[in-house]
Amino acid sequence: MKKEEEYAMKIVSQIAQLFDEDCENHIELSELGNDDNATHFTHALCNLAPALIMRKLECGIKNTLDLNHLANNLIFQYDRNDLKEKSK
Repeated sequence: MKKEEEYAMKIVSQIAQLFDEDCENHIELSELGNDDNATHFTHALCNLAPALIMRKLECGIKNTLDLNHLANNLIFQYDRNDLKEKSK
């Protein structure tokens, strides 16, 4: 398993706990049935939370646009690597 896949599995496991009723930060799944709440959750998950984490890691990320730029570069980098591996 690649390191990024290992990290992804750990992150997904922690996020899944949010939907456990015993979790201190519990989120009711039915709450996300509301389109606005689902949009807010997705924005928090995909943009705000990663930007906060990257700021704590002092990676030069100042806002969500910086994070988006970094994420797009990583997507390009990993997609290219995947294509190279598949063509071998």
